[in-house]
Amino acid sequence: MKTSVVMATYNGEKFLLEQLDSLKNQTLKIDEVIICDDGSKDNTVEIIEKYIKDNNLLDSWKIIVNEKNLGYGNNFHKAMTLATGDYIFFSDQDDIWLSQKIEEMVDIMEKNPKIQLLCTDYEPFACEEGAPGVPNNIMEKMTNDSSLEFIELNKKNIYIASLGCDMCIRKSFRDKAEPFWIEGWAHDDYVWKMSQVLDGCFVYHKALIKRRLHSSNVSMHKMHKKDIRVKFLKELADANASMLKFAKHEKINPQKIKFIARTVKANRLRKELVEKRKLLNAISLLGYLDCYQYKKAYLTEIAISLNAV
Repeated sequence: MKTSVVMATYNGEKFLLEQLDSLKNQTLKIDEVIICDDGSKDNTVEIIEKYIKDNNLLDSWKIIVNEKNLGYGNNFHKAMTLATGDYIFFSDQDDIWLSQKIEEMVDIMEKNPKIQLLCTDYEPFACEEGAPGVPNNIMEKMTNDSSLEFIELNKKNIYIASLGCDMCIRKSFRDKAEPFWIEGWAHDDYVWKMSQVLDGCFVYHKALIKRRLHSSNVSMHKMHKKDIRVKFLKELADANASMLKFAKHEKINPQKIKFIARTVKANRLRKELVEKRKLLNAISLLGYLDCYQYKKAYLTEIAISLNAV
């Protein structure tokens, strides 16, 4: 049994050392750490190279510097495909892992072969003034009671509800899903959706990571501007379309295939409403309100469409 951690870095010098320490100090030693840097303009690469050398990690840790900036999703995907471990963990550059994170998650996956993706709870902490908070509804779901929850594919769960930094996947699952990955697809949303196709998505409700909150958190930005919303809806439609192909390939329950196909249509109607101001789509979308993560998004997208230039 071999473990891999993959990290995508970009201008992370400010908080990087604490995360590297938390990886090095795991109670179950990590067999392989692969770091892909996306062309950092600060001292990120130098810090990592020095850390690897000073801690005699040259045999198990390596950093790869991209020749050109790939973007967040593509960079994480590159790192993921390079991993050789049976279990692959995703790491952000600015959090702090509890020392038993790897050991506890591997133990659960070893005992439960059905699990393809295992997520955990986290403990948020703000490191600067003005950092975004975590919504109460998300905090309430993180019970931190050591229970194991199966995430069934349905209209609520198709939307990602965990963070990549909390996730571990099986290499065998990565290999099975890989032909269906699409350019730019965020690694966490990708494995969240695809693992549900295989009935293999689970959450271990224990906080095994301290998640650092600061003003540049990638996942904290709102999408009330037209161009940002259109991009989000396109990515959502494309991701669910790829999920549908995977589901058909795996010949899963026809009702679940029908459900995924319905979300694809809903997302395309939403994109047309916002991007092309097809206001008649708003009427059609009344029949797809169950495909929204939040019902208020329906009104938000109508408002964006009406205010578009």
